[in-house]
Amino acid sequence: MTGFHPSNGEVFFAGIGQHGKLIGGHFREEKALLNHKPIQGVSFLPILIQGGKPLPLPKEWKNTKHPRTIIGEYANGDFILIVVDGRQSDWSKGVTLERLQIKLIELGVKEGYNLDGGGSSAMVFKDRVLNRPSDGKQRPVANNIVIMP
Repeated sequence: MTGFHPSNGEVFFAGIGQHGKLIGGHFREEKALLNHKPIQGVSFLPILIQGGKPLPLPKEWKNTKHPRTIIGEYANGDFILIVVDGRQSDWSKGVTLERLQIKLIELGVKEGYNLDGGGSSAMVFKDRVLNRPSDGKQRPVANNIVIMP
């Protein structure tokens, strides 16, 4: 890990640890994050589900519809990735974080994190974009989550 630079006093981190388990949370100190032995990850905001329970959402985000990217984990260690299109009146308006919390709980997800959304929300499988990003095409981004067989 190169450098630890929390903004607003915390780093919001979601990633994978040495044993293939999803790691996520708010970290004020580098040591607290490194105790989880992360091997890769991204920053995010906010935590949606922790221990199978919804967490409070920032008021300004709770009920606004936008394109979203979500990563979560079931109790058995399986992952779920959700990409929701939005900002396209003829296709999709997006989804609120509150609605995503409800859906994740319905699906039995135990840990869930909101990742970068908006035009960055894209799902690619075998070199093909499966959704309709709000920018009308894939946006260049600095990081990705890649699932390999």
